[in-house]
Amino acid sequence: MRVLIVTDAWRQPVNGVVRTLKRLKLDAADYGATINFITPSNYPSTPMPGYPEIHLVLTSPQVVSEAIKEQNPDALHIATEGPLGWMARHAALRRKQPFITFYHTRYPQYVAARYPIPPSLTYSVLHYFHNAGVTTMVATNALQKELMDQGFRSCSLWSRGVDADLFHPLPDAPNNHPRPIFLCVSRLAIEKNLDAFLSLKLPGTKVMVGDGPDRARLEFTYPYVIFTVRFMAKPSLQPMPLSMFLCFRASPKLSAMCFSKLLPVGHRS
Repeated sequence: MRVLIVTDAWRQPVNGVVRTLKRLKLDAADYGATINFITPSNYPSTPMPGYPEIHLVLTSPQVVSEAIKEQNPDALHIATEGPLGWMARHAALRRKQPFITFYHTRYPQYVAARYPIPPSLTYSVLHYFHNAGVTTMVATNALQKELMDQGFRSCSLWSRGVDADLFHPLPDAPNNHPRPIFLCVSRLAIEKNLDAFLSLKLPGTKVMVGDGPDRARLEFTYPYVIFTVRFMAKPSLQPMPLSMFLCFRASPKLSAMCFSKLLPVGHRS
């Protein structure tokens, strides 16, 4: 089975969307699927204002439509709501080709944290984008309920997993921190609402693992928190966030699973 994923997120060195999709490609063969991508690397692009890690493509809907037609996928997955995502959505609707989408980021809250734009306005745009597809993939049950309450027509769960062979406590893990240890792993950005965790009055030690544009502010605001890019882990470890993926095929009424086996029990989160 041929799966085509269209994504505006691709060049970032640390990005959950990119890591998810790249890991997905590696695992797809185990489920009888081949994954190809349409990404900003295929076209001229320019950094997104205020978020230069994201590159916005400079191309036309017709060019993207021709690229999808040339790939001739059995399943089309639109991973992001950027220019490529909108052009792929337009092409799919014109060709009457079913597709699925994925809701990676709480954009209404993300935008409201930076600009005076009410979440209701952003949600209305997201409804329009995602409700045109067969379903919208989400990572958690809580997010599924949140979006359904906000008017999303269909949301399906795409959970995550952890490779337990790579991610496990090391025998030589440091023991010089007061217990208990409260650990948070995240990209350090304002939309992650990390202040909610870091400001909690907790016993023991709080450790913040990650990096991002909000790191300097957080380190200054919470000097008693340990900030690091790794903690009790091998330097070579890389996240492997895939446990399950659903692709929806040609029937607008019934979605067909093209690979949905969970990782082995020892690898589940």
